Amino acid sequence: MGRGIRYVAAHEVGHTLGLPHNFASSNAVPVDSLRSPEWTSEHGTTPSIMDYARFNYVAQPGDGVEQFAPKIGAYDEWAIQWGYQAMPDLETQEERARRLDAMIQEKAGDPTYLYGRQSFRPQDPRSQSEDLGRNAVKAGSLGVANLKRIVPNLVEWTREEGSNYQELEEIYGEVVGQWRRYLGHAARHVGGMHETFKTYAQDGPVYDPVPAGRQRAAMEFVLENGFQTPSWLTDADVLRRFESSGALNRVREAQFGIMEAVLRPERLARMTEITAMNGRESTYTPTEMLVDLREGVWAELDGSEAIGPYRRNLQRGYLERMRELMTGNTVPDGIPEGLLERARSTPVDVSQSDIQALVRGELRALEGEVEQALRRAPNEMTERHLRDVLTRIGDILDGEEA
Repeated sequence: MGRGIRYVAAHEVGHTLGLPHNFASSNAVPVDSLRSPEWTSEHGTTPSIMDYARFNYVAQPGDGVEQFAPKIGAYDEWAIQWGYQAMPDLETQEERARRLDAMIQEKAGDPTYLYGRQSFRPQDPRSQSEDLGRNAVKAGSLGVANLKRIVPNLVEWTREEGSNYQELEEIYGEVVGQWRRYLGHAARHVGGMHETFKTYAQDGPVYDPVPAGRQRAAMEFVLENGFQTPSWLTDADVLRRFESSGALNRVREAQFGIMEAVLRPERLARMTEITAMNGRESTYTPTEMLVDLREGVWAELDGSEAIGPYRRNLQRGYLERMRELMTGNTVPDGIPEGLLERARSTPVDVSQSDIQALVRGELRALEGEVEQALRRAPNEMTERHLRDVLTRIGDILDGEEA
């Protein structure tokens, strides 16, 4: 608790000195460094205490890490020097400006001194809240591994004689929230754009697409850790101590939230523009992404595998999001209407873009796959589900409400 208070106090004092949040700072740290007792003892979790890198979820049991919180770092010291240093040897404002600019040029290209702004819907995956490390897939995989260790121990770790299960419920909810957070960190790489502020004195673009390989790896992480049924989160010994029902809906809501994020119109519009400007050979195209998504979400259609209730919910969520894209009803949730335009980092008119053509093509392909799979449905519920899916696809393509 003392370390936590020290972190919060230092962070807030940073604000009083004029420092904004720097959400790109944690991206400077190699993931393996977060598992090093020596490195974390010296540096904490990030080069700037103004990032939201509030606990080290990467470190694994046996690593020996003892420092889990951020510390005042190299970026903070440099930023304070830039903003507050005395320059009695310089007489004019122009001379002082040149010295300050030289400080920036000296650190250009060093990720320790990268600044990433805070935004509602960050298109630069390096500038995210509560993320750690230079590789979101690697860091998120280690984070999920820790969550899987936590759940089987929750009952024992929250046990207090004479108490009810309120704390168990609260901590379990935090585990679910962390799982969703790791998925979101990865998903933002898909169609992402790096934003590196520069002046004319610096070469290269300010905006550069996330490398295609990083985008594909992020999509694979989401499909494996987000859209495969998280059976480790549905432990009856844990859940039935504080609720009579809710697991199905909880997973459905989490998965649909990630589905909405992956299929956001702004993301598809960016991917289309990146493909147009950079060429298909070096790009993770929207077509490729949508095919990967369809094959992952509807993997059971390749064989005669039964489709369970969690997966049926996921597949209906996929169809719901596709319907929203076809009707243009894709307002992001949780954002006041007056702030919506600020939240949209990429301008897009869905009806005048490639989006509906892409969606229609995916639905046609899915329709054919479902018709084939229906002939070998292994049980009645799978058959009923697939027939319902065909009806929903038909309603979407006909422009009717499903």
